[in-house]
Amino acid sequence: MTFLFKAKTLEGYILKNLFELLHSNYKTAFFKINKKGIFSRMFDPNKKILSDIVLNYDKFNFYTFKGTQDLLFSFNLSHMYKLMKSARKKDSITISITNDNVNKLKIRIVPNENNKKSIREMEIPIQYDVQNLDIDLPDGYDKSIIINSAEFQKACKQLAPLSDNILVSCKDFSVAFSSDNSIYSNKITLGQVETLLQNFKSITLTKIIKISGLCTNLQVFIENDLPLIFQSQVGSLGNITIYIKSNELLEKEKVE
Repeated sequence: MTFLFKAKTLEGYILKNLFELLHSNYKTAFFKINKKGIFSRMFDPNKKILSDIVLNYDKFNFYTFKGTQDLLFSFNLSHMYKLMKSARKKDSITISITNDNVNKLKIRIVPNENNKKSIREMEIPIQYDVQNLDIDLPDGYDKSIIINSAEFQKACKQLAPLSDNILVSCKDFSVAFSSDNSIYSNKITLGQVETLLQNFKSITLTKIIKISGLCTNLQVFIENDLPLIFQSQVGSLGNITIYIKSNELLEKEKVE
């Protein structure tokens, strides 16, 4: 058996969290693979959320790519999610495409104790007639604010039930999340006071809370008339950047 592509990482649990995050926002995943690594850039169906993923080849424990050009393919995230959700901490994961079966992405999960009875394998059908991943990314951002990933997840879970919208505000090195209705209001500030304000659908922010499982801290970028950015390391493999359009930005696009 010869491989067109093969990558192995001991950070299998991180990949599990990454695909859980993607599964919460997309039905289909679009990826590009080449000698430099694994890449993805895609909008959700409503074009409210844009994710940009870079996994560097030299951060994997093993990585080989024998193709003569980039591989652009897509697959159903439900299939990946069903397999990945069984991955535990310290499990290794190998992803591969063989030359004799180029229409299948093979996933192999091996427990840390290397118990052969617990090895899980699955082949996922992939399609090569996919969209162009060369989506222009918003620019014009200044400095970022660093927040604790777990605190971000906690804030979203506490505030989302209160209202359909969550207000995100920031100043200097602080970010505040607030939500209110006619009966009750709550505000969680990670830092000091705020000046920049943007409203977001609560359900949109709760869809990305799985990003907290990728790294201890998040970088947040907020600018007027630009999508809100959450940026995180994907373990030691690379990084993911998520762009979320505010209610105000979506309304402005409707008018235009």
